[in-house]
Amino acid sequence: MNERQADDRSLNFAGDVDEAGNPLPMTYAVLEASAAKWPVSPQTPDDIASLLARSRQMFTDGYYTYESFADAAAKSLLAIEAALRIRLGRSSGSFSVLIGRARATGLVSDYAHDVLHAGRNLRNNQVHATASRSGIRYSRPTSSERHINL
Repeated sequence: MNERQADDRSLNFAGDVDEAGNPLPMTYAVLEASAAKWPVSPQTPDDIASLLARSRQMFTDGYYTYESFADAAAKSLLAIEAALRIRLGRSSGSFSVLIGRARATGLVSDYAHDVLHAGRNLRNNQVHATASRSGIRYSRPTSSERHINL
């Protein structure tokens, strides 16, 4: 069986920091331990906890495939968006609006609000860049296209 090799780009970063704040080398085990420290509330719904677990796995896989770090961030943002929809009782509306409502209701701090918007922008740029390279065009649906009759 072939052993997987670390992606050289991943090795340029510290994997975590120790108790004294010193950088730890980038290894799969260090990334796995770092991701294991990310909190999940016992009240987190199973489907959202599953998205977060997948995000952690993608994060640790970044050791082998650098692009997995960005995929992990995108997956975690999906989980946050789903959690905000549940918490705020909003089945519709943009992620941007949800982030703003979360700050307005005190669910997130100003700092978290800014970080979430930065992540949302990165995710959107990644999706739209991928779509433009693949030839997919995005446009607003007409009023007749907004409804699906089954």
